[in-house]
Amino acid sequence: MREARASVLGAAVLGLLAATATVVQAIVLGEVVSRMLLDGTTREWLASRLFALLGAVLARALFVWARELVASRGAAHAGRRIRERLVEHLFALGPARLPDAGTGGVVTTAGAGVERLDGYFARYLPQVYLGALVPVLIAGCVLYLDPMSGAVLLVTGPGYPS
Repeated sequence: MREARASVLGAAVLGLLAATATVVQAIVLGEVVSRMLLDGTTREWLASRLFALLGAVLARALFVWARELVASRGAAHAGRRIRERLVEHLFALGPARLPDAGTGGVVTTAGAGVERLDGYFARYLPQVYLGALVPVLIAGCVLYLDPMSGAVLLVTGPGYPS
């Protein structure tokens, strides 16, 4: 539905930002562990990296919260719009041409049936976008940080089933 497109895309963008924050967390954490175990570090450097890690964790939490909010509001809006269109259609048909299910079936469809679409609009559709974009994000980061590992990932990654 056109009405749900903005919320689905908004939820997907917020999900991508949450995934980016997760990647930043992994990079900073890997850098901290590597420096502590292999190179040694100063307290100032460690403190700055731990604050960066905390920032990434908080950013991820904020993006996940915002994604859920946008997705649930968008799904609610889409559900209202679907019900409106269903009622308009039923009025256009008139009482003599109601479906064989009768009033009870129509009420069930308008109520519980439309409610079942919430997960589709709030979770599934944004996840379709994320399923395509997050692997590209991760592969790009790995390719930038370590070209050899990135090349291996680009060659072997598409062969893994989702």
